Amino acid sequence: WSFNYGMSLSVSGSTVTVHQENGTQVTFSASGGRYLAGPRVLATLAIAADGSGDYLLTRRGRDTYTFSPAGVLLSITDLNGYATTLSYSGSQLTKITAPATGGATPRTLTLGYDAVGHLHTVTDSASPPRQVVFDVDPTSGDLMDYFDVGGGETKFTYNPGHTLKTLCQPKYADVNACQNQQVNNTYDASGRVSRIDNGPITGQIPATSTTTFD
Repeated sequence: WSFNYGMSLSVSGSTVTVHQENGTQVTFSASGGRYLAGPRVLATLAIAADGSGDYLLTRRGRDTYTFSPAGVLLSITDLNGYATTLSYSGSQLTKITAPATGGATPRTLTLGYDAVGHLHTVTDSASPPRQVVFDVDPTSGDLMDYFDVGGGETKFTYNPGHTLKTLCQPKYADVNACQNQQVNNTYDASGRVSRIDNGPITGQIPATSTTTFD
């Protein structure tokens, strides 16, 4: 799983590693009171001047990401000074609060988790509130069902090794209908998707796409 706010920071000696939301890492090394990164890194890292010990990561001279000394992402501030703040219960992100603009009430997203710590619900602060639901297999960690704000269900099945086998769209989420109304992936010996079968869907011609690798 990865998502926009799934960032963290770790420190080892004079090296600071930023674990980015897309799964990549950026490493900074302390030198002469500054933190330096590689030549192709369009970001800077500094220690906050307020004595908090927080780390400030600024990307492309625009958004600034504030991390606690323990490496937890605390806020994201844009060029206009508007800050999105993050709240936690232990190590779990539980609330995301958007900046209030024009006197409006700040908007929030509240995150709920299942018994084993997988993200289960995301609920907004609208009136009435809207919610999406993720049902994750507690053993495999695979996403089995997703319910959108309208209650539409997307179902997923997997091959051994957690590769996606089938996807059933909300309109066809009935168990029996899903056997014919779905996306079905076929993999080659290297674990790459080599064929995708779509449908059949009523009124449409079934579609198949194939990919050949060198």
